[in-house]
Amino acid sequence: MQDNAATTKKKWESYAEQVFKRSINLNTDTKPLQGTFEQQQRTEFAAAQYQKIGLNDDGSKPFLRNLAENKTWKNFSENVALPLIDGYLLLDGGESLMTFSKELASIYKAGRARKEIISTVERTLSSTASTVKQLDAEAMVGYRGSLATGVKYKTGAPFDHMDFDVDAFIVSDKLAKKFAGAGFRNGRRIGELRNISNSLEEVFKQFPGYRIDPKKPFTFRIFTTKEFEKIVKPNGFKTVN
Repeated sequence: MQDNAATTKKKWESYAEQVFKRSINLNTDTKPLQGTFEQQQRTEFAAAQYQKIGLNDDGSKPFLRNLAENKTWKNFSENVALPLIDGYLLLDGGESLMTFSKELASIYKAGRARKEIISTVERTLSSTASTVKQLDAEAMVGYRGSLATGVKYKTGAPFDHMDFDVDAFIVSDKLAKKFAGAGFRNGRRIGELRNISNSLEEVFKQFPGYRIDPKKPFTFRIFTTKEFEKIVKPNGFKTVN
């Protein structure tokens, strides 16, 4: 067991030395590292790079310098990102790191896409609130589903910006009384809401992942206050008014 441990330790040190030299172009007489980058060497390297950044022509700090001085980013990079990168490099020379980077980029892209979709959805839904308020001054407009929560209700999978719909709703006891029973109250059955729904769907179609189904066009589902408390509230939602 001791021999195996010593051999493993030696391999890690050797590979760490190669990675470190390749990263910051140290001379070949640098001593092997103990498993990963030593904090002092990391700090010295970071400081040297920091000095190279300089300032913009107008005297303002460039993006990278502002990032370097951000406490939240510094804590994240020193305690999470950099150690994680070190580990991947030591594991297999970077193959796992490349895979991880692609996955991270995909997650980041999806996150930005959801943020942009939410911004548009909330802006357009909010613009219709005044019309809804004319029908019921106490009405609340919002949306739910994976767009609101970030995860799909049935599977727990993350929001898919390339395949989604907008689950909008109106909470109104007054409007609910226009329907018989307690089933799915389709807002399109109310003339004013049908016109609004058509306009909103045209906006949502600008997103390539918006799900278009002629048989199920965009609409507002109408809930009573009690239904909202029981069905919508426990599972996550966002309001726009």
